[in-house]
Amino acid sequence: MPGTLIWFSWNLLLAVIPVALGFLLRRLWGDGSRRARLLCWLCGFLWLIFLPNACYLLTEWRHFFSMLERNDLYTRWLVLKDIGALRRLIGSFLFYLFDSGLGMLAFALAIRPVYGLVRGARHAWLWGIPFFPLMSLGVYLGLIERFNTWNLLHAPDTVIAEGWRAVNRPELFGYILAFGAFLWLAYFLLDMWFDGVLLRWRRETTDFAD
Repeated sequence: MPGTLIWFSWNLLLAVIPVALGFLLRRLWGDGSRRARLLCWLCGFLWLIFLPNACYLLTEWRHFFSMLERNDLYTRWLVLKDIGALRRLIGSFLFYLFDSGLGMLAFALAIRPVYGLVRGARHAWLWGIPFFPLMSLGVYLGLIERFNTWNLLHAPDTVIAEGWRAVNRPELFGYILAFGAFLWLAYFLLDMWFDGVLLRWRRETTDFAD
C-alpha cells in the first residue's frame, strides 16, 4: 500500500502541473509586454507536453485488473465467500475510481483556462480535431513506449520517431483516434458541468447577497 500511495502522489503531482501552467498562461495572456509574450510561449509549450500526464491517470485501471488477477479476488469472494477479499475488491475499486476522477478533473481544469482564450473565436471547436488525438498519442507513448515528459525535452528525436511509427500503424492509429475521441467527449461533458456549477454558484451567491 505505501508503494501505491507514492506513485499515486507522484502521478497526481504530474497531473496538477498542467493545471497550474494553464492558469498561469491565462494570466499572462493579457499582458502585452515582450517578456510576457516570451513567458506565454514557454508556458504554452510546457503546458502541452505535461498535459498527457493528467489523462494518463485514466490508464491506472490496468493496475486494478492486474491486482484482481494476481490475488484471484473474484474466486475468493464468489466461491470461497471470503469477506476480506470483497472488502479489498470494493476498496480498490473506489480508490481507482477516485484516482481516475481526479485525473479527468485535472485534465479539464488544465484545458479550460487555455480554451477560454479562444472560446469566442469563430470555429474555435476545430482546435479539438488535432489536439485530442495528440493527447491520446502522448498517453500511448507514456503507457506503452514508457517515455515521459523529460524524454521529450532531452531526446525529442527519439520520441517523435516513435510517435511517427505509431501513427503509421493503421490498427494502432485507430485506437489512438478512438481514445482521442473519448477524451474530447469527456472534456466536453466536464466543461459543461463546470459551467453549470459556476452558474449555480453565481446564482446562489447573488440570491444570498439580495
